[in-house]
Amino acid sequence: MTTQNFKTIISYNGGCAGDLFVKSCNDEILMDLRFGRVVQPSTLKEYEHKLRMGIETSLDEELEKLPYKFVNTHMLEEVVGKGHTVYNIIMTDPQIQLTTIYRQMQIQKLRIKIHTDEWYTTIRNYCLEKDYISAAKHWFAKAEQLWLDRMNYRLKFADAEKLDFNLLYTDRFVDSLLKQGWTHNATLLKYNHAKWLEENNTFTFENTINTMASKLSTMNWEQQEGWVEYNPVT
Repeated sequence: MTTQNFKTIISYNGGCAGDLFVKSCNDEILMDLRFGRVVQPSTLKEYEHKLRMGIETSLDEELEKLPYKFVNTHMLEEVVGKGHTVYNIIMTDPQIQLTTIYRQMQIQKLRIKIHTDEWYTTIRNYCLEKDYISAAKHWFAKAEQLWLDRMNYRLKFADAEKLDFNLLYTDRFVDSLLKQGWTHNATLLKYNHAKWLEENNTFTFENTINTMASKLSTMNWEQQEGWVEYNPVT
């Protein structure tokens, strides 16, 4: 790894505004949101996919493809100790955790691999019966537990500096980061975050389940192999 390729990696759970944060760190103004989401290219999604598929890959080679100083990822232990600075985004407030899970499941492109396990079978059966609300609740329950398990792991992880995002949904968010010692592009982050808050300020269980149910109702549950997924109208 060359000094020129040194990166700062932001590790986060889904829904925690990692794209907003990294976009701001990379000195990019937030122009618009897509279904409440920030779209930005400085991410290790391709590297994550290769690791999941068992494809041989190199973190440094993947990072060299990205012409940005700040990069985000859902990985944590996989990117620590590789010569880059890693920040671990955490949330300790149970209500903020839940709000973030609501946000994640509302903005997420639902996608599920056809399988014979109980979880998939139950969701499929509900959807074949057009009981999309029950299917959404079943999906949400597992997603919530996975998210909380991952956050608990983050809270115990000691090998990366933590950034507390408990105030993400308030106008005091950037000030809270400054108090934690974060100073990079704080002015732009404050501007982008204020714009982000306009569409990311109210998340409820009912709205989340209804949003998920609406997506599930458009997916092909007669499909026999591969992935059943939601394709939004653009």
